[in-house]
Amino acid sequence: METFAVIALFAGLIICIVAGIPLVLAMLVPSVVVTLLFGLGTLNGVVSVMFGSVNSYTLIAIPLFILVGKLMTVGGLASDMVALIARVIGRGKPGSAGYITVGASLFFAGVSGSSTADTAALSTMMEKPLRRDGFSRGYIGALTTVGGGLGLIIPPSIMLVIFGVVANVSIGKLFFAGVIPGLILTLTLGLAVSLEVRKITRLARVRTGSLPSLPDEDPATSGSRLEQHRGWLGLGAPIIILGGIYLGLLTPTESAAAAAAYVLIVTALFYRNVSWKQIYDAFKESAILTSIVMVLTAAGGVFAWVVVKLNVARYIDALLEPLGGSPILLVALVLVIMGIAGMFIEPIPLIYLFVPIVVPPLLIAGVDMVAFGVLFTMMLSIGQATPPVGANLFVASAVLKVPFEEIVNKLPLLLLSMVIPVLLVLLFPILATWLPELLFR
Repeated sequence: METFAVIALFAGLIICIVAGIPLVLAMLVPSVVVTLLFGLGTLNGVVSVMFGSVNSYTLIAIPLFILVGKLMTVGGLASDMVALIARVIGRGKPGSAGYITVGASLFFAGVSGSSTADTAALSTMMEKPLRRDGFSRGYIGALTTVGGGLGLIIPPSIMLVIFGVVANVSIGKLFFAGVIPGLILTLTLGLAVSLEVRKITRLARVRTGSLPSLPDEDPATSGSRLEQHRGWLGLGAPIIILGGIYLGLLTPTESAAAAAAYVLIVTALFYRNVSWKQIYDAFKESAILTSIVMVLTAAGGVFAWVVVKLNVARYIDALLEPLGGSPILLVALVLVIMGIAGMFIEPIPLIYLFVPIVVPPLLIAGVDMVAFGVLFTMMLSIGQATPPVGANLFVASAVLKVPFEEIVNKLPLLLLSMVIPVLLVLLFPILATWLPELLFR
């Protein structure tokens, strides 16, 4: 009977996804049907599970991290950070806007925790500078799509928070574990951009016999000296988040609240042109995004509960047995399946679909859950950048008004820059575990 219930659960899930039913219902409907048909519980029990899934102190960090990103964009602190990065990197060489975009991706990832929000901000702020430096519209969309993916890896990552809650892993350790892999991804992304810059430079020399002409300054990346100095204030948010957790002064949720308060105070004191209406809109948009995340979390919680009740991990363990219990092979197989599924399913549902199933066998095989959590979110970021349903792709296409296909054509090399860090962390998990082990002894 249990086997039939498992088949019914996943068959219903697949049918709903193929039929184009929203993922909230695709997870919830089969879970409720299986629960009632096979006597796993009652409707009241399902409602209790849904409430319990979102009734988590740790999850309060999510709306606060979203709010931090919104306030930084509204107040102008984000644009001042870009001006600061431009000053550090310099605007006097070909393709500098590409490197500035990569640097801005890293900074935005350290304050918002949302890849789609980062993609939208990068697309809005960096389109004109990138165009002036000779990058094609399709490549700009591809670069901001992949750059936004850093938001899932660099702390404070919303997906790391959700993974930690579902897999019962320390959020603080996950945050610090994402730092080195995130920096590696930034480096490989910068190398990919350098290849495109060489291509642009070579074509310019062939056509005109000289390097592409560059403006001395660009309003999106130059900024006044005051704006560049104000950009340093943006570093306060990630310092509060990571410093508070490391020193043991703040929990992840408290650090999120402190960072939100800090950005709000900075905006009020240093950006007098911001109206109360804009601040209200930032809170409103944060609430809307939070409601979406929490509805998905509630539905995912029910699905995960049914998976545990049916002991689905036992079937997965039997399927993975031919691999001989090799941790690397087991994780590699999970990541490959994740990569395929990530092309069709959004990150939050993926966490609830996969984590309850794969974590028990991986724990038996001795896989470090902190390293796996980082690898898991890295694959989620790749899924956000790959067709047919990559959210970052659609955001970049909509903001830049560039055809979807034009962006996809420019993705291969940039996606390779995302795959390389995954392989490095898979082969050398210490890249993810070294920093949290050093700081949380």
